[in-house]
Amino acid sequence: MKIELVQLTGRDGDTAYNLDRTLQAIATCAEDTDLLIFPETQLMGFASAVMVNRVGDGDEGLVFAGGSTAIDPFGRTLFEAGRAECRQVVELDLELLRTARRDYDDLSDRRLLLTGKQIEHEDGRRELLIP
Repeated sequence: MKIELVQLTGRDGDTAYNLDRTLQAIATCAEDTDLLIFPETQLMGFASAVMVNRVGDGDEGLVFAGGSTAIDPFGRTLFEAGRAECRQVVELDLELLRTARRDYDDLSDRRLLLTGKQIEHEDGRRELLIP
């Protein structure tokens, strides 16, 4: 399977702009790409975490547990689904996002230090081979 990681600049709360950028990326992806992966906040463009998971039985006895969740920028759970199919509308507060961005310096967060061999490709991409 060939995946393409798509990292784009978005605009906070500008779903139309972010959707247009996303659709452009889909239209111009490599012909042999099987799966495109976007940041979880690509469409809304802000740092609330929204995770949507599959439920039910999959192939070879695999069970998908659900537990889809929406969390605001301060870590408060807005919604958490159970193990059954469901749909839920969740209201996200853009002013709360502005407050979070003002009060929380997310740029100071450190990434996990992963060990492995780092490869630099001719086109500038870097790849980390994790053992």
